[in-house]
Amino acid sequence: MPDERPEEPERFDDLELERLFACLPAPAWVFDRETLRILAVSDGALRVYGYTHEEFLALTLRDLRDPSDVAAMEARVRTLTPGNGPVAHSLWRHRTRDGTPIDVDIVSRAIIVRGRPARLVAAQVVTDRERTIEALRRSEASLASAQQRAQIGSWEIETTTRATAYSAQMYRLLGRDPALGPPDFEGFMAMVDPRDEQGLRAHYRRAVREGRPQRFAFRLRRADGELRWMEAMSDAHSEPPRDGAQGIVLRGTLQDVTDRRAAEEALRQSEERWKFAIQGAGDAVWDYDVETGAEYVTRRWPEMLGYAADESFDASYRSWAERIHPEDRTAVLANVQAHLEGRTPSYRSEYRARCKDGRWKWIAVRGVVVERGPEGRPRRMVGTRSDIDDLKRARAHEHELEEQLRQSQKMESLGTLAGGIAHDFNNILGAMLGHLQLAREEAGAEHPLQPRLEQIERSGRRARELVQQILAFSRKQPQAFSLIALRPLVVDTLALMRSMLPASAQLEAELADEPLWAEANATQLQQVLMNLATNAWHALEGQPGRIVVRLARAGMDGAAPPPAGLRLQPHARLTVEDSGCGMDAATLPRVFEPFFTTKPVGRGTGLGLAVAHGIVASHGGAIAIDSAPGRGTTVAIHLPLADTPAAHAGEPAPPRRAAANGAGQRILVVDDDEVMALLLAELLARAGYRVATQHDAPSALAALRADPDGYDLVLTDFNMPNGSGLAVAGEIARLRAGLPVVIVSGYVTDELRAEATRLGVRELLHKESSAETLTATVQRLLGEASPPGPWPPASLGVG
Repeated sequence: MPDERPEEPERFDDLELERLFACLPAPAWVFDRETLRILAVSDGALRVYGYTHEEFLALTLRDLRDPSDVAAMEARVRTLTPGNGPVAHSLWRHRTRDGTPIDVDIVSRAIIVRGRPARLVAAQVVTDRERTIEALRRSEASLASAQQRAQIGSWEIETTTRATAYSAQMYRLLGRDPALGPPDFEGFMAMVDPRDEQGLRAHYRRAVREGRPQRFAFRLRRADGELRWMEAMSDAHSEPPRDGAQGIVLRGTLQDVTDRRAAEEALRQSEERWKFAIQGAGDAVWDYDVETGAEYVTRRWPEMLGYAADESFDASYRSWAERIHPEDRTAVLANVQAHLEGRTPSYRSEYRARCKDGRWKWIAVRGVVVERGPEGRPRRMVGTRSDIDDLKRARAHEHELEEQLRQSQKMESLGTLAGGIAHDFNNILGAMLGHLQLAREEAGAEHPLQPRLEQIERSGRRARELVQQILAFSRKQPQAFSLIALRPLVVDTLALMRSMLPASAQLEAELADEPLWAEANATQLQQVLMNLATNAWHALEGQPGRIVVRLARAGMDGAAPPPAGLRLQPHARLTVEDSGCGMDAATLPRVFEPFFTTKPVGRGTGLGLAVAHGIVASHGGAIAIDSAPGRGTTVAIHLPLADTPAAHAGEPAPPRRAAANGAGQRILVVDDDEVMALLLAELLARAGYRVATQHDAPSALAALRADPDGYDLVLTDFNMPNGSGLAVAGEIARLRAGLPVVIVSGYVTDELRAEATRLGVRELLHKESSAETLTATVQRLLGEASPPGPWPPASLGVG
C-alpha cells in the first residue's frame, strides 16, 4: 500500500530565506506556527506595511490583522496541516504601521525553520478592481448556491440572434448535460407538455409586448422523462442597436414548483373536505380577533338565526354576546374569559340565542385560542357554533319518557304489591262479612246489638270498597266495557253524591241535553266521579262552598282543548270544579302518585286520583288538573265518544223470577281456608242445600272419583296450595261433563275468566261479595236441575 503520511515540509535556514526573499518583489514573511511570531520578512513587506526590519520581526500575526479578523485568523491557523503543499487563496484585511487598512490575498505553505514548524506566507495587495472582481465572483457563487437551493434557474435569449445563456441550475432543472450547451428556443419548447405549449408561447409574447414581468406555470418533461411542474417569470429589455437592428433580450427564471403544487392541491382538497364536512354538519365557523373585537363568521351563523342571505347582519363579538339569553350570558362569557386567560384547554358552552323572530334557539359553541402574543396575551380565537335545538328538545323528550317509564315501573310495582295485598284481604273480608250477616240474622231485627253490628258491616263494606280501589289502581280488575249513556250515569251518581255531601256544600250540575254514548265500564266511571266529588268536598275544609259537575261534548262549552295524548276523535268532557283551598305548584305534579295525599290522617288513602287516572287511561281518555292556592281546583276528564246506537229503546225486560230455596241438592265446597269453607257451607245449608267440604284439590278430586254422581254442584276456591280451582274444574269436565262448577276468588282477572270459560266453569264469584251473591247464584244454576239423589254420597264413607 502507498504511504499515506503527509509529505515532510521543506527545511530552510536563515541564509536560504534571505536568498528566497531577494527574488520575491511581493510582500512575504515567515511566522512560527505555535507562537505566531514573525521569524523573517522580505523587503517588499517592509515597503507595503511601513515597518523597519527590526520592528517587523518584533510583531506577531495578531499585530498585522484587523482586530475584527484576529479570532478568525487564529481559528484558521489551527486548522492548517503540517504537511507540505500550498493553501488555497484567502482574502484578509491587514493594517499598516500607520493604521491604514489594506486588503491582501494570502497564500501560505508549511516549512521548517530553525527546527520549528513555521509557515511561509506570500501576500498580494488587492486593488479596487480586484476587489470588485472578487465581490462579483462571490456574488455569482452565492447566486448559484441560492438558485440550487431554491431550484430556480436563470436564462436569457437575444431575440434577434437567438443567442441563449443558461445558469448551472437551469441544466439541473431540465436534466440536461451542461456540456451540450443550452437548447435553442424551439428545442426548449419541445420539452413543454403539449397541453401547456400554446399558453407558454403566449406568455413570452406578452412579456415582449408589455415590457413588464409575466408569470406562468406549465408542465415540462425533463430529459430523463420525468414530468415536472415549472413556473416561469419572464420580462423583456431593449438593447442598444446592433448592425442597424434594435435588439430585445428576454430574461427570466425557471423554478421547479412540483412539490409546491402538490402541497397546494393537497391543501385545496383538505379545505374542500373541511368545507363539505362543515356544511354537512351544519356548523357555523367563526374567527375572533381578540385585540380588535372584530369577528368573521360563515354564512351559516345568520342562517341559524333566521336571516336571509340578502339581509344585513351584525357579526361582531359584541352582537354575539348580546344575543345570548340573559340567564345563560354570565356563564358563557365566564367560560370564554377562563379560556382566554389560559385556565382551560378549550372553550365550550351551550346556551340559548335570540333568533330574528324573537324565538330562543339552543346553540353549542366550541373554540380555542390559536395565537398569543409574546406575553401570552390572546390575539386570535377560532371555533364553531352548532344548532342543537332539535337535539335539546329530543333530550328533553327522552328525559320525559324516562320519567314516565320510571313512574310506570313504580306504578307497576305498587300495583303488583297492592294486588297481592287485596287478594289476601278479600279472603279476610269475605269471612268477616259473611259471619256478620249470619250473626245479624241469628240475633233478630230487634236485638240491641243490631246498631253496633250495622256499624261493623258499614266499616266492612268501606274496607271492601277500598280493596276495589286498590284492585282498580293495580289494574287487576277485569275490564268489562259496554255501550252506555254518560248523562244518565252522571245523573244517578249525582243523586248518590247529594246524599253523601253536607248541607254546606252546594252541589250544582250543568249537563248536556244529549246522552253522549261511550264504550265504558259504568261502575268504574261512577267510582271515578265519586272519588272526585269526595276530594272536592274535602277541599272545602268544612267551609260553605260550591261543587260544580259539568258534562258536555268537547268544544261546545268554550273549554280549553283536551290534553295531549287523547285520540283524535269526538270526546266528552266531564269536569268537577270546587271553590276550595286549591293546590300549589309543588303539589300538582304529584297528585296522581299512589298513596300521596295532603289530607289529614283518617280522611284519605292517597289512592283516589291514582285510581281515577288508571281508570280513565284504561278507557282511552285523558285527565288534567288546573288548580292554584285560593282559586279552587278543576279536574277535567276527556272520554272518547262512541257512535249513537240506531235504537236504544225497546220492550222492558220481564222481571226476574225469584228462585226458590234449595231442595236438598248436594254441593261440594273446596277451600284451603277452613274459616271460609265453614262459612260457605253454613250459608248454603241455611238455604236448604246439603254440603260437604274438602280443604285441598287432591282430596276433592278423590271424593269425586269415588262417586262422580254424588254431587249436584262444586264450589271451589281458585288459589290453593296443592292445586288450583281450574285444575279441579278440568278434572271434573273429564269425570262428569255437565256438572256445574263455580270458582270463588279474591282476585278475578281477565286471564282467569278466559281460562274458566274454556274449561266450562259456570260462574266466577268475588270472594269478598260471596256471602251476598252465593245463594242466588247457586239457586240460579240449580233451578232446572234434576231432583237430589241420596245423601250423604258414598264417597264420604257415611252409611
